[in-house]
This record gives sequence, structure tokens and C-alpha cells, in this order.
Amino acid sequence: MLNQDEALQLLSARVDGELTPEQEQALDAWLNEYPDGKIIAEAFQSQDADMRRAFESRREATVRTAERVAAHLATPPMPALPSAPSRARGARLWTLAPPIAATLVVALVAFYCLHPHSPSPSPTKDIAQHNGTAALNPHDILTPRARPADPKPVVAAVGDKLTTTAGEKRRITLPDRSILYLNQNTSVELATDRLVKLERGQIFVEAAPVDEAAGRGAFQVETARHKLTALGTKFTVDVDDKTVALLVTQGQVNLDDATEPVVSGQLLKADANKVNEPTPAPRASYALDWTRELMIAADSPLVPAGKYEGGALVAVDPYGQEAKLSLVNYHIDVHIEDGFARTTIDQTYFNHENFQMEGTFYFPLPPDASLSRLAMYVADGEMCSLMEGGMAERDYARQTYEKIRYQRRDPALLEWVDGSLFKMRVFPLEARQEKRLILSYTQKLPVQYGCTSYRFPAGHTLNVVKKWSFQAVVKGSAAMSAASPSHPTMKIERAGGDLVFRDQADMAKIDRDVVLDLNDAQMPVGDAVRWSSAEHEGAKYLMLRYRPELQGSPRRERRDWVFLFEASGARDPLVARAQVEIVRALLNNAEHDDTFALLTVGTRVHKFSEQPMRATEENVKNALAFLDTTHLIGALNLEQGLIEAAPYLAAGANPHLVHLGGGIATLGEQRSDKLIPRIPLGTRYVGVAVGKRFSPAFMKVAAEKTGGFFTSINPDEPIAWRGFELSSTLNTPRLLNISLSVAATPQAAAVRFLPFTNALSQGEELAAVARIDGDVPASLTIHGTVDGRFL
Repeated sequence: MLNQDEALQLLSARVDGELTPEQEQALDAWLNEYPDGKIIAEAFQSQDADMRRAFESRREATVRTAERVAAHLATPPMPALPSAPSRARGARLWTLAPPIAATLVVALVAFYCLHPHSPSPSPTKDIAQHNGTAALNPHDILTPRARPADPKPVVAAVGDKLTTTAGEKRRITLPDRSILYLNQNTSVELATDRLVKLERGQIFVEAAPVDEAAGRGAFQVETARHKLTALGTKFTVDVDDKTVALLVTQGQVNLDDATEPVVSGQLLKADANKVNEPTPAPRASYALDWTRELMIAADSPLVPAGKYEGGALVAVDPYGQEAKLSLVNYHIDVHIEDGFARTTIDQTYFNHENFQMEGTFYFPLPPDASLSRLAMYVADGEMCSLMEGGMAERDYARQTYEKIRYQRRDPALLEWVDGSLFKMRVFPLEARQEKRLILSYTQKLPVQYGCTSYRFPAGHTLNVVKKWSFQAVVKGSAAMSAASPSHPTMKIERAGGDLVFRDQADMAKIDRDVVLDLNDAQMPVGDAVRWSSAEHEGAKYLMLRYRPELQGSPRRERRDWVFLFEASGARDPLVARAQVEIVRALLNNAEHDDTFALLTVGTRVHKFSEQPMRATEENVKNALAFLDTTHLIGALNLEQGLIEAAPYLAAGANPHLVHLGGGIATLGEQRSDKLIPRIPLGTRYVGVAVGKRFSPAFMKVAAEKTGGFFTSINPDEPIAWRGFELSSTLNTPRLLNISLSVAATPQAAAVRFLPFTNALSQGEELAAVARIDGDVPASLTIHGTVDGRFL
């Protein structure tokens, strides 16, 4: 007996008259068994007839469109399964039978446009001009958006000497297509197209593969004491007066005095006297954080920078033209304590016009920040007073703003726009006067391997400020080492037990992030535990900061990747392009002996290859071309995708299932507790949610149950860097399913510690807070899993 999905697919196919006798017999049996089946079948036929009559007068135009669509669908990436109807299109829009009225009209429009009685499509015919206007290319709406062209690279020539100064970094393309990154205070010489002489500083190399046919041999880096030889790999070399440090992120590198090659995931240090044994390297994205801006700049964004990127104050004059404003003062004050930062922005604008205006201030907060303060200086006669803002329901706040504005007083209204963008309406901007605004937000700072990083995002539509200043106070950190890699002019002082950062400039360009690095040298190498307490509104709070020592493999393991790429109609071209770029980033950072398989899943599943393939440059190129032509149509049958991925996963020695999409199934099995067991035992599930809608019940739980990983990446993020971060995280051990418990005692029965995250990777810090109403608990137990094993 047919199930509901199969019956609906055959019903839609029968409108085109495509069923075999066996399919007709099976469908008739289902119609007799299912009470509402005949009603649904009659509705299909009735609506099909109505749509034919409605569109008869426009048939010629419809046929032209159908030709173009069919021409692109005539050669799908992989042949359709023989047992499936050749054009059962409408069923892809169905998940439930009743109610059907609204969905049926949309489905039958698709049937009519692709009806077999239309003239046969000509695959070689180009998209024609119709009525003097270019017809819409269906390829643009049915496949991932075209990849934007990358910025033109800076290409070096043999014999060039490349140098960077304090605060300067560079990304250079070499004649052999290798990529060379230079950190600040670095000096190199390109002796040949495959030999770089490193005099001082730090470089990161993405070496082009060896190609003997093209005369491209091994890539080499030469220092004052050592020579390093790489075979198509990625590695970083750091040289100072005493030591050479080599960290390999892909492939392997030979050091002339080493007993064996340094492989991916290893760090080797050598001095004038000896070469040490390789040790497990820290996470690559942490060690190479200095390349972040360079990687982002080399990759064109999928979503152009927002109009108000970095902040803007927009005012319009009575004639509808944007008025002239200037930013006369921009002060950033930061307070850092116990791993949290409070950033206050004090900015003053000047209205150059001769009339009063209303302005709108736009400000994008960092993604992990929460707004904590809004204030504005308000004129009161000849004096100015600081007026603090408060939180209110949106409609009430707008009404209050308009009421105050009508009374010609000074109001401000802050509203959330989208994502992390806020806007604030400011009134009045008096003629030839200044307006001063204050905004504060708080955020938890990332901590990796004992190093705390703070970053203030750069950018402003008024990119030149008359007077710019910065000050940061880090409480209780006088013993830490500190630096600002972004601003070499930053002054760092110790005041009591604190660290104080100060910098200022006149007529400054706001074109660089402000980055502060704090390194706690006193933190122990193994497990590290820190406690802090605070009181707020009469209540006591206790915070735990814990960095576990997660033991990882001394070298990176080879993997068998299986990519499950969602290609249903719910994936718009932009989201699909982001998914393609994530696949590109992961495969570009895969090991050369890794294998991969690629499946796209919508209503049906299409395979890139019947057998797993090596992650070579040519195979990766062909796989990405396959994804570029994937049709984004139909519903998502996630169950079928997992079924067809299972043989690849079962055959792999170290299988990793990378699922890109939302995990919201609309065909087949849709219950998460039934889908997760479809993942074979021993497989690590890596869920990458792309877009705003995804299913935590499936993607997060699957990652936790398999010892895998879950993250979300949106098209407006720097995909290349996020992909590199994801690849680096997968190469480190991870603590998952984190929970905390306190031994139940009469004094501590009500204590509950709330963690900021339920998963962390090697080098990261766990923070958890509890409200303490009685005695402080004597002990705290942390639970979790590492590599699927409970701790």
C-alpha cells in the first residue's frame, strides 16, 4: 500500500498522464482505501482544468517561459532515479493532504507551465528578448547565486623584498599561485617563485601543490639557521633572534634538522642548539588570528556592507536632501573585569545647517553584545544635563517620542532594526550646534588558551573624526602581558592592580578595529579554575571560570567527509551560495588524503559521485561546479538524504557527516527522534545552520549525541574565515552536553549554576553564574562528553 507522500506524487504525475499500469493500479487501491483520496484527486483534475482555461489566452507567453525553464531543467546534475515519475513536480510542494485549496493553485500553475503538451525545449536556445525586455533567466532563481568576483590580488615578482612595519599586515600572491601572509614587523625576500627567505617576523604560507609537469617543485622557506620544505601545504613560520617556530595546518613540512616531518596539527620549535620534538598545536584559528582581516579582505562578501556599517547619524533637510553633519568627538571607554567588557561610546555631532533637523542614528552592535545604556545631553536654558533612557514597549515608546517631540522638547528613541543593528531617532539637531550621544553595551569576551581578546569594530559613515580617543581599564590584570596589535601607538600603563590602555588622534580615520590582547601568564597549563563574586540589588552572585585540559590527538586524523547539501525550494539563491562557500572552505582545508562525497537533497537526492573521492584540487573544483548548477526546487526529504548518505558513512574509516541547511524536513519522516537514529554509529555529525530558520531539535541534538559539532553561519558573515574557524574547531577536542550540579545540602539545595554555553573546544573557557541565597556550596561538579565519552 502506498504511503501519503507516494500517493500525492502519483496524483500529481497522473495530471500529466505519465503513470504506468502498475502505478495506476497502486494509486487506485490507495484511493479506495483512503476516504478523502477521491476528493483530492477530483480537486487536482478540477483545478487543472480551471487553470488551463484561465491561462489559455496567455498560452503563447507561458510556452516561451516554459521553454526557458525546461531548457535548464532538461540536464539536471545527476540523472533521475528510473523508478521515479519523470515529471512529478507538483508533489514537491505538498506535505499534507487536507487542507489543499491554497496550495493546490500554486502546484497546478507549475504543472501547467511544464506541461508535456508544450513545444519541446531547445537546450541550445539562449534566453530571448521579449517585448524589448530581457526575459528572466530561470537559472538565476533556481540555482545558487553566482559567486562574486574576488578583489584583484597583489602579485609579487621574483626578487621582490617585502616588509611590514608595526601594525601593518599584507597578503601577497606569488608567481606560482601560492599565497603569502606577512604579520607586522616582518621582512622577506622572494628568491625564486618557490623559495622565500624569511629574515624576521612571521609568515603564513598557502603553498600551491607540486606540479612536476609544470615545473613546480617543492615550496621552501629559508631562515638564517634552517630550511623548511613543504609539499603543497599550509603552514606558519615565526622567527625571532633565538628560535624558529613551525606550525602546520595542512599537509606536512620537513625541517632540515628534524628527525621526521612535522604534520598537520603539530607545532615544532627550534633554537640555535637543538630541535625540539613536535607537540600538539593550538587551534589554527587562534594561532593565525592575525590573518583574519587579510582573509576577509581577499574574499568578496556575499552581502555587501550595510549602508550604516560601523554607525551613522543621518539627517534630512526640509528639501529631502541629506544634510551636512560632522563628527567632532568620538571617545571609547572600556571597562573589563572577570571576562566581561562594558563599552561606552561618547560621540558629539555638529549640525552645519542653518535650521533645526531631526536625525536618525544607526549603530550595529557586536553579535554577542547586549545594549545596557542610552543617554543624551539635553539643553536646559544655558545649561546641558544628561538624560538617561529607559526600556519601553515599542508602540508605547514611539507614542511617547512623538508626544515629546510635539512639545519641542529633546527626546530620543532607540529601536532594534534587524540582526544586531539598532537605530535611534534624535530631536532636535539645532542649527549650528552640537549634539552629544552616549551608548553602552556589554559582552562576554572570548578566552582561548589563557588569552583574552577585546575588539571594537571600526567603521563609520563619517569616517573622519576631529578628535578620537580610546581608554580601557582592565581590573586586576597588572600581572598580565598586554598588547594592541591594531594600534601600535596605544600606551599601556599599570595603575595599582589594573592595566590602562590609552590612545588618541586628531582628524583620525575610523578604518581599523581596536584590538586588545591580554595574556595571563600566571594561569596554570592544565585545568584552570577561577572564582569571582559580586552583589547586585542586595543579592549575591558567584561566577565560575573554568578552562578544562582537553587531551587531543598528537596529529590530525584523516577524515571521510560526507556533505549533505540542502537544495529544496526553501533555500533561496543567496543562502545556497553561502552553503557552497562553506563546502569550499572545508574542502580547501581538508587533508590531501581525506575523502569526500557530496549529496544534494530536496524532494530527491542527487549524488556528485557514486564513490568517495580524494580531496584533490581538481576533484574539489568539479564538486563545486556540481553545486553551482544544483536546482533549488521541491520540498526537503531529509530522511531520504540520510538513507542515501548512510553507505558512504558506513564505508568510511573516520566518517564525518556535514549537514548544511536548516534541518526542517517537509517530506518523509519529520520527527527528530526518528531521524537521528538514521545516522550510522561512529559518525560525527557536523550541523551547519545556514539562514535564519533551522531545527535545533535535530541539528543540535544530533551533534551532541554523536560527539560532533553545531554552529550557525549566515550569508552576511565572512564565509572564508568562518569556514577556516569551523575547520580548526573540528581539529580540536570538544566538551559537549555541559551541565553543572551542586551537592544537595540544606544550605545549598537551591543553588543552580547557569553556563553561558553547553559546548566548548580546547583552549576555551567555561563561565557559569549562580545566585547564592545561603552558604556557598562546598563543591561543584561539571558533566559533559568528550569524543562521545561521558566525563
